[in-house]
Amino acid sequence: MKKFLICTTALAMLPTSAWAQADADDNGDSVILVTAERRAEDVQDVPISIVALSGETLRERGVDNLDDLTQQVPSLSFVDNGNTKFVNIRGIGITESAPNQSVGIALHLDGAYLAREFNFNDAFFDLESVQVLRGPQGTYSGQNASGGAIFLETARPELGAVEGYFNATVGEFARHDIEGALSLPIGQNLAVRFAGRFEERDSYFINQTGDVQPGNRENYVGRAQVLWEPSPDFQARVIHQRSHVGSDGTPRAADTAANRATPFILTYNSSPYAFNETEYSRTTGQVRWDPSEALRVNASLAYQDTSRHYTGGDTDNTAVNERQLLGGRTEPSVDERRAA
Repeated sequence: MKKFLICTTALAMLPTSAWAQADADDNGDSVILVTAERRAEDVQDVPISIVALSGETLRERGVDNLDDLTQQVPSLSFVDNGNTKFVNIRGIGITESAPNQSVGIALHLDGAYLAREFNFNDAFFDLESVQVLRGPQGTYSGQNASGGAIFLETARPELGAVEGYFNATVGEFARHDIEGALSLPIGQNLAVRFAGRFEERDSYFINQTGDVQPGNRENYVGRAQVLWEPSPDFQARVIHQRSHVGSDGTPRAADTAANRATPFILTYNSSPYAFNETEYSRTTGQVRWDPSEALRVNASLAYQDTSRHYTGGDTDNTAVNERQLLGGRTEPSVDERRAA
């Protein structure tokens, strides 16, 4: 399955995307500037229920995905059910995931809309800020924002400075996480930034049959940016991101007394039935031009190509191979379904 997204905007007096940063007012007091309404404002002046977190705060609190973000934002919930993922704010968003089902929480990455929930977690590294807007946001975020909106802004290249970081994590279940970024100036008006992340971990569950271990993961994502600012009145930025997410699927077990007694023991029997792989490449372009003191023009263009390979799952959680029961067929007949 492939999904394509093209999003363009040309706005006067409005910034391209949402971001949050600390500033100071005339009295020297700290002020948090946000762009929930597509213009830089003090968060205290924005008539919206909003939670804004800087990239530094996200790293300090160990926020690596949407599930972690739910611990920092009241009323935000995220359920990862393998082939389906549900994001809700205040109980509003989506309860059914299908190719023809629109999400109810609009998520924007660098000012451009993310159409499918499969890729929501891939962007949570090397971020400049995250803003979570609670309540309907259709005016500024479009029709798929009945429950709210989430704005992710990646860290920008630094003009005239070398900047970066590196993190490595080793833990139980053969966990290995590596993340880093490096910003390099090329002359006075040009800079590039490279960032990447690799995650690997075994499953928390033990599958006693078959070759698969549902719940494991092997993910990697890379991002490259170019920032060109020939004058204070003009700025252009190009961002390319590529991601791969792979696992043996999501652990599931039938609700029986035996399974409840050993909740982390599985008996999946068919390796091809629990494979889950998602790949995508995304390119985003941003242009900011100030032709005069009274006018600012912003443009944003994004293109994304998503490929998802999902082969279902052995949901009976038994050691009996379903193909053997069906004489080599993978689907029961109508009569077999009625008899069941």
